[in-house]
Amino acid sequence: MMIGSALALGCMLLASISFTVLRYIRKVHYSITTLMFGLWGTVENVVLAFALHVFKSPSGLKEWGLIGTLALLTFIGQCAIILAMKAEQAGPVAVVRTFDVIFGVIWQIIILHSFPDKIRYEMNWS
Repeated sequence: MMIGSALALGCMLLASISFTVLRYIRKVHYSITTLMFGLWGTVENVVLAFALHVFKSPSGLKEWGLIGTLALLTFIGQCAIILAMKAEQAGPVAVVRTFDVIFGVIWQIIILHSFPDKIRYEMNWS
């Protein structure tokens, strides 16, 4: 649980820096920013997958379809966040963006029929 919490904290810190940088470079066309996010993410993930020996090609049309859907939704979401940062200050966009956790839990319940339980969602500091 502590590793997951530390990684989530790191993600939050890096996302806040990313929002600030996106706001700073708001005059750059959103397609360039989206392309750079995509290229960096692709290179980083391929290198890590090979380095950690966990690269596994999808097996079947269903997995390829899910991966394609995920890629499309991620692309649309990234374009939306970049355009939001061009139009608004970083603070309000970041506050609205925090709702992704709530919606993630809701989608988990609706799509996966997986309900949060006390063990997984309660921090135990003792």
